[in-house]
Amino acid sequence: MSSSWASSDPKSKVVDTHYRVGHFYGFLGAIAAFGLLATFKSGISYPHLALFALASAMSFAHFKASEAAESDKEWVPVASMALAIPLLLAFPIGTYLGIKLLTNAAQLKLGNA
Repeated sequence: MSSSWASSDPKSKVVDTHYRVGHFYGFLGAIAAFGLLATFKSGISYPHLALFALASAMSFAHFKASEAAESDKEWVPVASMALAIPLLLAFPIGTYLGIKLLTNAAQLKLGNA
């Protein structure tokens, strides 16, 4: 039983990493949404709202990057590197995933594949 995480293909690693990070940001956004709803009676909680908006945007961006990498879009290496930079600050797991995205995005040869 082989996983694409064990694959040596940079494209599959980029696709899977974006997909998994997109799910994580979606989960974080759901937690922020529950916090926003829980504090709704006392007024809008701007920290929850900001976290929800940021997590939703990052989740959407990672899912779109995953889909684009699977479709061999030319802009994926640059987008992957840009999306990997915020992950580097989330030590230790985010740092690992950010480094994984940076190294594999640099090895992508898309567009002419």
